[in-house]
Amino acid sequence: LSRRSNHRTTKVTVASGPKLSWKSDPEASFSDWTIKVIYENEMDVYHVHRNIVGYGHRKSEFLLRKFREQVQDIDYESETNVTHLQLSATQARVFPMVLDFMYYTKEAKQTLTAERACNVFKCAELLEIQALQKAIADFYTKNLSLKNMGEFMMAAGQTRADPLLVVSKAKIGQMITEKPELSGLVPPKFMADILLISRKQLDEARAKDPDRYTEDLVKSQSRYWSKAACICAAHNESVLTSRLFEELTSEESLPHIDASVAPKLLAMDVKFHQGSKGEMTSLQRRCIHSITDDFQVFQKGFSSPEACSEALKELPSNVLAEILMKSMSR
Repeated sequence: LSRRSNHRTTKVTVASGPKLSWKSDPEASFSDWTIKVIYENEMDVYHVHRNIVGYGHRKSEFLLRKFREQVQDIDYESETNVTHLQLSATQARVFPMVLDFMYYTKEAKQTLTAERACNVFKCAELLEIQALQKAIADFYTKNLSLKNMGEFMMAAGQTRADPLLVVSKAKIGQMITEKPELSGLVPPKFMADILLISRKQLDEARAKDPDRYTEDLVKSQSRYWSKAACICAAHNESVLTSRLFEELTSEESLPHIDASVAPKLLAMDVKFHQGSKGEMTSLQRRCIHSITDDFQVFQKGFSSPEACSEALKELPSNVLAEILMKSMSR
């Protein structure tokens, strides 16, 4: 025998009450902690709740330590449930956005710009809110573009938000991977950092998966980035110094040079080492190796065999001799 029963589901609508916020009345909402933000000759006071700012995915590790210190202090006085933060004026202005993040609210009616993002990031560093630091880094990665590249880099530099500079370099590196000609818009120092980051990322990936990241892949990427470095150097030749050029073309970042850009890099290297006598530079040795290893690619960079010969004649005698010797031995 089977028994059938009919159940009717009743939907109950529960009216939602007011959402707890850092703007809530401190007494009515049982606020149990105060943050005093001090900047210049001003002070802003915020009444917060420990079970919000010290708990969950968006908690502040800095404030959490303060809460625990108070619990361990049996003889604490009422003033000890106050945290004083010394911030810059720009950081103080975005502090409500930090509280919004921890409270999952939108009380601060501010649009996130590059400058505000960097100041929020600095507050998140101070308060040790890892989730907010990641959110700002994601904002940088998503929104940095060719048009606002300068604005984003300047904001990160001025606020000393170094992790955001690293994010910027990685994003610009991705853009250059797709369009190497964009490297002409990047300052040489910044480009040198991008090359070094790219190289270290490849080394780390190769250490984890050597079968996938082979030596041929390392050579291919280095040759690709040498083209980007050459474009950057050529576009900034008027302001390029010997030191910047060496950073931009360092062996650590570019162990292999593409033969198509070797003539231009050699010409620039000669300019920075005019009159110097002694052994060849690291860049000269790498360029010589690329030219002799792929002479056909090297020749394609010139309009005619005569133009190629003229370019070779402009090279230092020891560099030219080395190219000829290695070519003959092959």
